[in-house]
Amino acid sequence: MNIFIMRHGEAEVMANSDKARRLTAYGIKQAFFQGEWLKQHLSTLVINSLDRILVSPYVRAQETFHQVNQAFDLELENKFEIWEGLRLMAMRIP
Repeated sequence: MNIFIMRHGEAEVMANSDKARRLTAYGIKQAFFQGEWLKQHLSTLVINSLDRILVSPYVRAQETFHQVNQAFDLELENKFEIWEGLRLMAMRIP
């Protein structure tokens, strides 16, 4: 099993709330290049796809996912689920 952890790109300093902070122009570029790197890295590991992608509902994390997905030619699926408050065993991660 391979687990990849990615942090969001550079985000705005100020917003109405922490959840609402968006990526800066530089953060958008960072996220796209993270996607390019990940796609290339997966090909060297002979991994054709990702089994599961977990993304925070925060705006900057969703924007990062969108940019990473651009690098994957929109092949990645974003299925929204609410996990807040669930215990690890209830998540049923294979």
